[in-house]
Formats: sequence, structure tokens, C-alpha cells
Amino acid sequence: MSEQGKWLRQIVLQVIRCCPHCQRPYEDADVRLLGQKDDSWILSLYCRSCHVLAVVGLGVSSTGELSPREIEHFKQAPPLTSDDLLDMHLFLEHFDGDFRCLTERPAKSGKPPQ
Repeated sequence: MSEQGKWLRQIVLQVIRCCPHCQRPYEDADVRLLGQKDDSWILSLYCRSCHVLAVVGLGVSSTGELSPREIEHFKQAPPLTSDDLLDMHLFLEHFDGDFRCLTERPAKSGKPPQ
């Protein structure tokens, strides 16, 4: 496998450490590169225990470098869990594509944002 492929595999295994279905830890051989276009890759994770196949999209931007402070922040962040992925799935399922609602401050109405 190319150096780039090894690097991508390491990124995926750091973020998704185990099968979301049976919790078996993934190994290097469980990750396969399916395709690539520009700075985006599609990889698969195959669980040899329960035979579930997960497909992962990975986008990498080379337009900026992380500061040492940002690097340390991400090193200390807890790994994503299957609950995190499910929460994001549910959010995206109902997301209308308007990012302004995510970045604007809510009006002071006394009610929490929905």
C-alpha cells in the first residue's frame, strides 16, 4: 500500500476504532481504499466478526496548517463513538443545508434553540 494509503488508514482507525455493531476493534487489514477524487476518499471497514461493512468518506484539506495548540486540542479530544455518529446522522437527516442557523447567535427570546 502507498504511503498515502497508510496515512489514510491510520486516520480512519484513530477515529473509528471498532465496529459500531459488535464493538470488535478494527485492524489494519479491515480497512480498504475504495476510491479517490481530488482531496476526498471513500474507504470501507469490514468487521470479520459480525460481517458488517461500513463505508467512510474522508475529506482532507491542505489549505491550512493546524497550530500546535489545535494539534494538542485534537490529541486530547475523546474518540468518536457510535452514538456520536448516530447523532450526526440524525442531525443531517433533517438538516436543510442552511449553515447560517448553525453560526448565528439565537435571538434573545428566553427559549433555548431547537
